Amino acid sequence: VDAAYKEIEHALAADPGSDLTYAVRGRYYLQTGQVDKAIEDFLAASVGNPSYSQGQLLLAAALYEKGDRIGARQAVDNAERLDDNDPVISSLRATVAIDEYDSLGAIRHAQEYLRRARARGGFGDYMLAVVAAAA
Repeated sequence: VDAAYKEIEHALAADPGSDLTYAVRGRYYLQTGQVDKAIEDFLAASVGNPSYSQGQLLLAAALYEKGDRIGARQAVDNAERLDDNDPVISSLRATVAIDEYDSLGAIRHAQEYLRRARARGGFGDYMLAVVAAAA
């Protein structure tokens, strides 16, 4: 973990304006329980590249972890405005619905996840095949 942090800091020293490096460092902070620092870096990544929808999703995860449900929802909404076909958005919404004991919302978002994933090809088709084979 320490080696990873050193590499991230080295990358930031080489390119202090790298929005992706801020997002990576934010993930490091989030995974090591430093949520406030993660939020700062995800915000920096979003400022550096406002069209990076995954940055908004990372910010949403950090805000949700901190307990800021309203901020997290706003970040997810921002991500959806940037990429309304991203299945990860529906996956995150389904996860939050499960956490909030909203079974209908969880099902609706899981179905939307499958629709979006299938529209993009790949994993969604695989999961549909797995579900069909299990039935």
